[in-house]
Amino acid sequence: MSRANSEGSSPLPPFYRQDEFPSRPKRTRGRGSPRHVRLLTREDLDRLEVHPDVSIRLPSTILVEATSCGELLEAREYVGMPIREETRRRNLIACGATGAGKTYRFALPLLDATYRETDDAVVILNIKGPAGTEEIRRLAARHRPDEPFFVFSPGDADRSVAWNPVTFARRHDMMTPLVETVLGAEPRGSQDSAFWDSMARKVMSAALARSSMPSLAALFDTVNDLDALARFAGATRDPVLAEFMRFVRSGSHNAGTNLADITARLFPYARSPQIRAVLSSRNEFDMVALFSRPGPFTLVVEANESTFASDRPVLNLFFSMLFGSIVRASEANGGELAAPLSVVLDEFGAIGRIQDFETVANTSRSRRVAITAMVQTLAQITHHYGEAASSVMSAFNSKMFICSGLDLADREYASRLGGVITVESWRETEQYDPVEGRYQPSSRTQDFWRRPLLTPEDLAIPEHAIFGPLAMLTSPDHPPALLHLTAAWEIPHIASVLSRPHERHDAAPSSVVHEASERRLGLEAASKECRAWWRGFTSRMKRSPGVVRRVVYELETRDATIEDLHHAVTHSGTRSLRGNLLFLDLVRQAEREKRFGVPWALRPRPKRSAPGQPTLFTTCASCDLIRPSSAGPCPHCGFESGSGTDVPF
Repeated sequence: MSRANSEGSSPLPPFYRQDEFPSRPKRTRGRGSPRHVRLLTREDLDRLEVHPDVSIRLPSTILVEATSCGELLEAREYVGMPIREETRRRNLIACGATGAGKTYRFALPLLDATYRETDDAVVILNIKGPAGTEEIRRLAARHRPDEPFFVFSPGDADRSVAWNPVTFARRHDMMTPLVETVLGAEPRGSQDSAFWDSMARKVMSAALARSSMPSLAALFDTVNDLDALARFAGATRDPVLAEFMRFVRSGSHNAGTNLADITARLFPYARSPQIRAVLSSRNEFDMVALFSRPGPFTLVVEANESTFASDRPVLNLFFSMLFGSIVRASEANGGELAAPLSVVLDEFGAIGRIQDFETVANTSRSRRVAITAMVQTLAQITHHYGEAASSVMSAFNSKMFICSGLDLADREYASRLGGVITVESWRETEQYDPVEGRYQPSSRTQDFWRRPLLTPEDLAIPEHAIFGPLAMLTSPDHPPALLHLTAAWEIPHIASVLSRPHERHDAAPSSVVHEASERRLGLEAASKECRAWWRGFTSRMKRSPGVVRRVVYELETRDATIEDLHHAVTHSGTRSLRGNLLFLDLVRQAEREKRFGVPWALRPRPKRSAPGQPTLFTTCASCDLIRPSSAGPCPHCGFESGSGTDVPF
C-alpha cells in the first residue's frame, strides 16, 4: 500500500514503511455508500486538534485516510489521539486479549494524560500488586505532588486504609445494597436459589441492622457457631432471627443447608487475618465524604494477580459501594460531584457484577464522572450482566479494540460498529485472437458490492515491528480510527517511574537478535565500547524486540555496521532512533562528497553503450564508485573489480 506524505510531518524519515499499511479497498461514492462511513481522515484529525473541548491526548500513532476513496493511508507518527471532555464523560471501554497492552499501552498513558491535562480526581483498579501501585504513586507525585493518595488493598492491612462496609452502610443508609452485593457476589445455578437467597437476605439484613454486629467477619463467626447465634438472637429479640433459630432447632435438613449457604457467602470477607483487619477495624475511610470534598485525589484499589480470584468478592463489594457513594455524594451536591472524577477499571470483566452499574454508568456524564473500563473479551460482560449487558455496553459511547490476539466474536462486533461501504471491482473477459495467436481482452465490466468498512479479517493484522499492535477506536465525535498506542516505556517521563524487574539482566546476551545477524553487522570486529553499548541496548529493548529487529533491518539496507550506528549515537547529540539513523545517513553522504568533491546526488552516471544493450557495471565495495565491470581496479581507491557487485545499468 502506497503512502501519502503527511503535511507538517517531522523532517526525520518515517518508520512506517509503504508495505506495512493495512490494505484498503477503493470506496465508491453513492450507490448506497454513505459519505460518513469511512475511517478517520486527515481533515477529521485536524478539526479535532483545534477543538476547544479537547481535554487529553492519548499517546498514539494514527493511521488516517489520505484520499477521498480511502484506498491510501498515511501515518501521523506519535501525534496522539485528541479526546474531547464531553467524549470522556460518555465513557470508554477497551477490549484486548491478555498481553495485548491494555495496562502499559493504554491505562498508564491515559492516566498520565489525565494527571497532566485535567483536574480530575482518580480512582483506579490496579491488579499488578504493590509494584503497580508504586508506579502510579510516582506518576501522581510527578504531576500532583501535594494531592492526597489512598490505597485500598484487602490483602495487605499494613498498606491499606481501613474500610468497614457495615459501619459505612449504616452511616449512609446503604445496608440494602450491601446485602444484595454479598448475595450476588457468587452466581447461583440451583433451581432453589431463590429460596436460599430469600432466607439469607432476611437473616443477614436482620443481623447487620443491629449495632452490636460490628462487621461481616463478626457475622461469619456468629453464624458459624450455633450457641453464639442463639445468644445474639436472644439478646436482640429480633423476630426474624428468633424464627430462624426455631427453624434451625427443628432439625430440618434445609436449615443446615441454609446455615452452610450463609456461611459460604460470608466466608470471602473473613477468610484471612489481613482481610479481617481491613474490613473489620474502625472505619477510617468514608467514600461519600471523599467524593463530597473539592479538589483532586488518587485512590488505588490494589489486587494481586495471584490472589485476584479469592479477592474478587471483596473488590466487587468495594466498587459496588463506591458507585453507590458517587450517587449519594452527587445528589447531596445538586446532582454532580464537587470535583470531576475519572474511574479506570483494569480487568473490569473479572471483578463480577457491580450492583446497579448499568444505571450508574448511563447517568455518570451528568455527575461529572468518566469511566474507562478494560476487558479481555466482551463475553465477560455478557456473562456477568446477562440481560443488562446491552445496557452496560450502551453506557460506553466510545469503544476501543486492541487487535493483537483479539477474539473472533469481538472482531465481528467491532466490524459491525464500522458500518458498510460500497466498493468497485472490474471483471475482464478475454477472447482468442487467431491473428495475434494469443488471448486479447474483449470486454471489461464494472461491478459494485457491499462489504464492512473493516472486516474481522482486517482486524487480525499482525503487530507492527515499531509501533506495536493496531487498535480500532470508535467514538461519537469522529469516524472509526486506526491507531497504534504508544507504550508507556517509550514515553520518557513515564518510563522513569516504571518498575524494572529485569534490570539485573542488563549485561546478559540478548536473544532478540540472531547471532548470524550480529555477525553480518560486524559485532565481533567492533570495539569493546560498541559491543557493551549494543548489549545494553538490546537488553533494554527486550520488551520491544520489534525495535531491535527494525534497527537490524535499517542497518542491513544501508550496508552499515553496528559500529557505524554506535558512532552516530555517540556524536549525534540525540537519543532518537530515527534521528541517529538520519545522522548516520548524513555522515556517510558527507564522506562520499568529500571523496568525489561533488555532492553524491550530482555525480555523473555512466551511459549505456548502445540502445537495448545494457553494459554491466560494478559498484566499488570500498568507495561506492559505479564504473564498467571491465575497468579493472577502481580508479579511485585501487579496489579490485571482482570485489564489487555487478548490476545491470
